[in-house]
Amino acid sequence: MAHGGRSFWYDRAAWMITRHKNIFIDISGIPAKQLLTHFPKLEKFADRFLFGADWPGVPDIHSFVDRVTRLPLKPATIEAILWGNGARLLGLGK
Repeated sequence: MAHGGRSFWYDRAAWMITRHKNIFIDISGIPAKQLLTHFPKLEKFADRFLFGADWPGVPDIHSFVDRVTRLPLKPATIEAILWGNGARLLGLGK
């Protein structure tokens, strides 16, 4: 689900990943500081979140990545969101 389902669907998107293994949520367009507010169970479902830059809406992708890396999440969760989950979903090797 792009943009986490947008603001009026965040709760629905969060519910969907608890019920369906083939649902993924991209974080594009969501300010990093609000991710855990909108998705408090993100760590539990870390294998279902994908990095999305929302380019060109977010012109400085590097700073967005930096803000994501500073979230109070396990390093493995951050790696999964920024790279691992997308690579797995697309069948790319590490």
